[in-house]
Amino acid sequence: MDLPPVIPELGGDPLLDRLAGFLKERKIVESGTLIVLAAATLHAVAARNFRRVDHWEVLPGGWLPPPVPGKGTEAGEPVGNLIEALEGGGWKSVGKARSFSAKLSDQSGCRVDFTVRRVHRERRHALTLELWGNWTPESVKDIEGSVKTRLPIAQSTMTKFQYA
Repeated sequence: MDLPPVIPELGGDPLLDRLAGFLKERKIVESGTLIVLAAATLHAVAARNFRRVDHWEVLPGGWLPPPVPGKGTEAGEPVGNLIEALEGGGWKSVGKARSFSAKLSDQSGCRVDFTVRRVHRERRHALTLELWGNWTPESVKDIEGSVKTRLPIAQSTMTKFQYA
């Protein structure tokens, strides 16, 4: 998915507003948009029940502290887990990040892997979603629709699929 070079509206979501405030406090400007886009994507996939964060990292920078299951006020909410990871020192690796990757799973054995990355020459961002497990055409459209309601999508292309 190609994203236009605009910052998405956060829509008044308390967690996303809290994240934006945290990024401003730490003066994370250049990578701030990247993290806001990553948080919006986390929010979108969580809306489709992909709430368990199996892994996440920024490049360059490496892994972010993993969420502690059942800990915190927003336990089970990936955006809340991201805020806790950043507040716990993960923000230091985010300042120079060019991409954010995460792997999230649901309770049925399906997984969503995504990467949000800056496309430097074009001064925009791109989002790649990889869906693993048993998916129907309807569930693929559901996840795509969830992302589209939270992020401005300029263009979306399915590049590969395989049926079992």
